[in-house]
Amino acid sequence: METASERKLANSTPSTSSAPYSDYGSAISYHLVELSSLMQTFEQFHKCRGGRLVYNDEQAKRYGNNSLINIECNKCKKKFHLQTSANSGGNWKAQSAVDINHRMVFSACEMGVGREAIAVMCDILNMPPPCKSKAWNDHSQALYNAHKDAVDEKLAKARGHVHELHRKENPDLSVDDTIEIAVSFDGTWSKRGFTANFGVGFVISVDSGQVLDYGFASKIWVPCNRQKQKLSEEYEEFRAWYASHSPYCTENHTGSSGAMEKEIARRLWSNSLSYNL
Repeated sequence: METASERKLANSTPSTSSAPYSDYGSAISYHLVELSSLMQTFEQFHKCRGGRLVYNDEQAKRYGNNSLINIECNKCKKKFHLQTSANSGGNWKAQSAVDINHRMVFSACEMGVGREAIAVMCDILNMPPPCKSKAWNDHSQALYNAHKDAVDEKLAKARGHVHELHRKENPDLSVDDTIEIAVSFDGTWSKRGFTANFGVGFVISVDSGQVLDYGFASKIWVPCNRQKQKLSEEYEEFRAWYASHSPYCTENHTGSSGAMEKEIARRLWSNSLSYNL
């Protein structure tokens, strides 16, 4: 069965040929390998009397955690090239090797850390640093979009399943009819103590046990706070910035943290009619 993680990466990562990984199935696989150990292994296959393999990492061809390692025999001058990430194109191109960067950003999101934490890990392991902040944000947005599409698809199937169950019990109902269903609702916060800045709530079908909808409440959004520190909200410059920013702003709650749960519930019940539930 395909996991949620596999779906997110598949939806947001350019397709790659599975030919080089045929021994491991179709999944792309990574292993942490110390370079001198890798070179010792290559030495066993390169039979050149008096020759020695040397390698260098072309920094000009780095793209985030992806590198192009050049390996050359100092005697016969035979060269090998090792790209450390899966490539979406036939020829080497830094921007095409986004798989490892996607996975690094995805890992950070799953662990609840940011780019700087991954950069510390890379520094400790003497690995290339993560991609630049702009590219990191682009990967984050691509993963978010893929995640949202996958969630929307799952929710649509869950609602359709519940609607189908009720139509089986009452043949007079049509697909376009709004039906009354029994649900439960539960909410939680990002931390205890009614001081949380974030809250989330879920509507769950009593009939199927599936999640039918969810809502999110946020009292802050970092870009907003940064701009408010730089510019007064009374200034025209801030208003111009906020006009372009507001469609994407996730700050949608101005009350207390304790009031988040009922506010999320109110929104979800208001949205239910659009799903004929």
